[in-house]
Amino acid sequence: INYNSGPLSIGAMLWGELGVTYGHEIYNKEKNFVKGAITIKRLYGYGSAYCYGDGLKFRVEEDTVASNSTFNSQSVITQLNANVKYGHSFNEYVDGTPYDDLINGHGWGFDIGFAYEYRPDYQKGTYEMDGKTLGNPEVNKYKLRVGASLLDIGSINFDGVNTKDFDIRGHSSYWIGWDTINTTNTIDFDTTISNYFYNNQPYASQVSTSYSMALPTAISMQVDYSAGHNFYINSTWVHGFSHSGAGVSRASILSLSPRYERNWFEASVPLSLYEYDVFRLGVALRFAKIGRAHV
Repeated sequence: INYNSGPLSIGAMLWGELGVTYGHEIYNKEKNFVKGAITIKRLYGYGSAYCYGDGLKFRVEEDTVASNSTFNSQSVITQLNANVKYGHSFNEYVDGTPYDDLINGHGWGFDIGFAYEYRPDYQKGTYEMDGKTLGNPEVNKYKLRVGASLLDIGSINFDGVNTKDFDIRGHSSYWIGWDTINTTNTIDFDTTISNYFYNNQPYASQVSTSYSMALPTAISMQVDYSAGHNFYINSTWVHGFSHSGAGVSRASILSLSPRYERNWFEASVPLSLYEYDVFRLGVALRFAKIGRAHV
């Protein structure tokens, strides 16, 4: 049986963020209002793993029996070509490990966004105090709001003692009994892979003790329309970018969410297309500062 996986890209990452946000009014004149903000984040990588490349090509011979019984009815992979890179960085045993030793990488990330509001009745959202005209933060002043943002720009460089980077591109193997092999930890797994692809050289596949993982960068656009009497319609588009190397990707979502909103209560019914394919329907409720969502 011949198999060809085609190009593949797999990534997983666990990280923490510590950030600061600066926002400012850019333009505010009667019916038109523009604001922008940027967030700078220090990133702490706790763990990650990835695999990417042109893919796997191989042939599986089921129930192969050699004349001398060497194979003993074991499955054999022949013509195995794995043009991939892979790597991992995490603590296999965390019990009793100091917090600082759980951090295997560091990096920087950024978010940036802008919003425009059309305010035909801007006077209703203001009040007078001490001879000055001030905006009322309790009132939604816009008839239409349009926003655009770039999310999670950046990466984390993993270079801790648990970080290993491997390359088996350009190598092939003949694998007897592939379906009966058991590995107990990452060292066992890595050396087994290396032995098969590098002719019994258990550490030849490791090429580095560091690698970078890209954040799930995405572009987001939002349109919010005030239909009057506390009813709104929101449309949001989030498109995640793929990465040519190691990284994690954000799912793309297109949604339409009608909602009813008051200061003390909010209810919405989001309808969305997950990855432009899977339809989802949800309900979200908010009471004062307490909320609940179900999708």
